[in-house]
Amino acid sequence: MARHSIVEKLHPVLTEPINTEMQVVYILVELRKLLEHDGKKNVYPVLNFYGNWVVHTKLSDSPVADRIVRLLDEITYRKANDAVDLKLEDEAFSFFNETLLREQLSAFLESVDLPTELCTDDTNWHYFRKKLAGVIEDAPLELKASKTPNPTHFIESVIVKNKSTEVALDVEWSMVFHSRPIVEVKGGKMKLRTKVPAKL
Repeated sequence: MARHSIVEKLHPVLTEPINTEMQVVYILVELRKLLEHDGKKNVYPVLNFYGNWVVHTKLSDSPVADRIVRLLDEITYRKANDAVDLKLEDEAFSFFNETLLREQLSAFLESVDLPTELCTDDTNWHYFRKKLAGVIEDAPLELKASKTPNPTHFIESVIVKNKSTEVALDVEWSMVFHSRPIVEVKGGKMKLRTKVPAKL
């Protein structure tokens, strides 16, 4: 499909209220086509990532998915060792509340002269996030052990659950562990002692 045709079809869709998951999928898939056409997938990696995520039942061959899993794993590891890193936690939060997606989506729409109200209007963004959560629900982000030279400490995948209601947005990110920390506390300090398989 020609670039002009994609932009032309997206324009009216981006000005409509978001009422269905189908609208969210269409927008993200078409934007991913534009990213590919313009050679901008690496410029807007989070937007490209969501364009992939909405059409897969699981996602494992993605640098962004890998980053999210490893980020949560490192936060868990540091907490188990009483070494909280607020910078890492802020980065994780920017994934959880789709701040990075909102920023990249807005910037890309503006760069291709498409309406940005989806991102700039808080109500529009709320409904977009809500429907997006329904699309990616239960589509895990995984690390493939065979392709992972640096294994994680504890987490093997991350799953999104959409617990939103008609009046409230409630998206839960949960972790699937391959092993769990055993922590000892001495003198009021936590310390990671070892780890055991998660099923034990």
